Amino acid sequence: MSFDNAALQGIKLEAERLGVEWQALAAVAQVESGGRPLWDGLCPIRIEGHYFDKRLTGAAQKAAREQGLAAPKAGVVKNPGKMADRYAMLKRMTAIDEGAALESCSWGLGQVMGAHWKKLGYPNVQNLATEARESVSGQVRLMGRYIESFGLDKELKAKNWAGFALKYNGKNYKVNKYDVKMAEAYEEFLYGSIKETKSTIKSDDIIERGDKGPEVGELQRRLAELGYYNGAIDAIFGGGTEMAVMDFQRDAQIQVDGRAGPHTEAMLKTWNTSKKKEAKSEGRAQVVYVNQHAIRNRPSTAYLEVTLATAVYDVYGPDYQAQIFSGGQPRKGTPGQRTGSVRHDDYGEGGRALDAYILNKKGKKLEGLELAKLGQYWLAMKYGGCGLEMAVGGIHLDEWKKPPTGGGMLWTYPYSDGKPWGAQARKMLVDGSNGKKPPLYKP
Repeated sequence: MSFDNAALQGIKLEAERLGVEWQALAAVAQVESGGRPLWDGLCPIRIEGHYFDKRLTGAAQKAAREQGLAAPKAGVVKNPGKMADRYAMLKRMTAIDEGAALESCSWGLGQVMGAHWKKLGYPNVQNLATEARESVSGQVRLMGRYIESFGLDKELKAKNWAGFALKYNGKNYKVNKYDVKMAEAYEEFLYGSIKETKSTIKSDDIIERGDKGPEVGELQRRLAELGYYNGAIDAIFGGGTEMAVMDFQRDAQIQVDGRAGPHTEAMLKTWNTSKKKEAKSEGRAQVVYVNQHAIRNRPSTAYLEVTLATAVYDVYGPDYQAQIFSGGQPRKGTPGQRTGSVRHDDYGEGGRALDAYILNKKGKKLEGLELAKLGQYWLAMKYGGCGLEMAVGGIHLDEWKKPPTGGGMLWTYPYSDGKPWGAQARKMLVDGSNGKKPPLYKP
């Protein structure tokens, strides 16, 4: 690709504003401009003599036609090969009618007609032309306004190149293969940016949150193909990528940990969209925080929140809600007062444990053996540790794969121990720790 760093920076900023992948916006710019945002140091323009002719009347129209600047039919007025000569031609047009002249040019790397100035939100056509001529970033902003104002951002987000080209280039887009060219340019920008990302992945064959590199980009691309990921293909393993991996792992019925190891990678290679549709569950329960101002209810990790949402849905189905009333807490030696165990310690990405109520469709808290089903499933899936049941419906769940010093992976509280169902609830937790799942929700 031939854009310099300044041009790419402008494209990335406008893509962020539009909410599209920068590689997709760059692909459009590449095809429309041939990768030349400046011709001999000038903003590229193309004069449309038939536009100019329609905007003139009387003596002005006659003068323009006599000078070869206007004609009733498209294509009669030819554009000089050199950009400086085109600007000289434009100067002659502006001497006849400045507004009509500027409206009769396409401006910048996106080839946006000046006639659209009002729809694009400019106070006048002069303002549109000034933005295009002041910088490459100005050209990109102009193109972005056009894409947004004409509703093409939806096509660009979906990377529907045929739909985009139809609206941007017209019904004859197939003749010049605009859709094919944009798709190819997108792939080049996409894989070029991925390859240039320096890898930070260790040699343990596991890709996880915080990693960067081509391997992450390939993982994102595959997850996007399968419909699990809709973020930017930026080769950076962040929260969105982690959630996508967890969604896939849940549907594939393998360990849900948000990390792409050999097993997950192997399953991704053979998975397809029809398998996704047939997967046992695609939903998540709603997760909310209550008692938010308490020192002991800082956010939990994204992994823990998503795992909770997944587990509640898998066990109980839709329309259930998890209310976290105790999440992350300050670690010893950091500002803030502690009120719970070290399991809740916040290590900078959120607390690794939570205490929650589970509410059914009628808003009633689950208790007893019904709540114990969630603890059993949590342990069977090896998500972490579980404690059951605090007074009137509270359950402890965490992401510790090995318990902190002095702790265990399952326990019961005095409240549940004193109930008639207490012994059965504890047995359910033990069954879960041995890999036995409870009856699950069936759609």
